[in-house]
Amino acid sequence: PAEAQAYDLRVMRATRAMVESPHALVAAIRGACVGGGLEIACACDLRIATESSRFGIPVARLGMAAPPDMS
Repeated sequence: PAEAQAYDLRVMRATRAMVESPHALVAAIRGACVGGGLEIACACDLRIATESSRFGIPVARLGMAAPPDMS
C-alpha cells in the first residue's frame, strides 16, 4: 500500500505539472490510449486522435479508478 500511494502521488504531481504548464500541450493519439497514457492525454490542452484510436481504463474492471487529485 505504501508503494502504491507513493506511485499515485508521483503521477498526480506529474499530471498537475502538465495541467499547470504555461505551454500548450498537445497529445497525438494513434492506436490504444489506455491507463496512464489516457491520463497523460487528458492532462493535455488538445488531443488529436486518428480513426484507429481506442480509449479505456482497464483497471476500472477491477473496481479501481485513477487516483483523485490530492492537492
